[in-house]
Amino acid sequence: MLLYSVDADTGPAYWASPRAAVSDWSATLLSQPAGPLDDAFPWSGGRPLWHGPAPAAHLSGPEVTVVRDHTENGRRTLTLRLTSQRDAPTLALWIDGRSATTSSAAVAGHAIPTDRPLGKWSFGFRFFGAPADGIEVQLELDQRTDDIVLRVADSTDDVHSVPGFSPPPNGRVLVKPEVVVTREVTL
Repeated sequence: MLLYSVDADTGPAYWASPRAAVSDWSATLLSQPAGPLDDAFPWSGGRPLWHGPAPAAHLSGPEVTVVRDHTENGRRTLTLRLTSQRDAPTLALWIDGRSATTSSAAVAGHAIPTDRPLGKWSFGFRFFGAPADGIEVQLELDQRTDDIVLRVADSTDDVHSVPGFSPPPNGRVLVKPEVVVTREVTL
């Protein structure tokens, strides 16, 4: 399994895997010991990933559109539309726990649990099979700071979009490749 992540705004990029390198090919990509990469892979919840530096692909990050924003008695209610500029089938969003606590959330009209801490990103989700026009996200937040910090991502399996990517040698198969584009949004 090989993951790739690039921050669309600031550029750091990584190869990563939940498993240690198993070949000379993967060892060239996963050159660093396992460690957390919370901003690159927010769903990892601080779990260590074997990783290494990667070339920064120039891929457009996901977009966040504010549909509704209302604050009353310290509780902020946000309705957002999350879309992929590159037609990625997976969309994701996380809330920085230092900026807000999520008291309720609904994604594409379905309530989702908010009580699963994910390290730095205190709440988040990944939505697989997103339609081309994106998904609507409704959040009720207890704000801790003036602004709420979100981490958004979209992902595909197109590792050939990474500059200089060369497939594994004969006899090796790349299982579940994932190309993730992230960005931080402050609201």
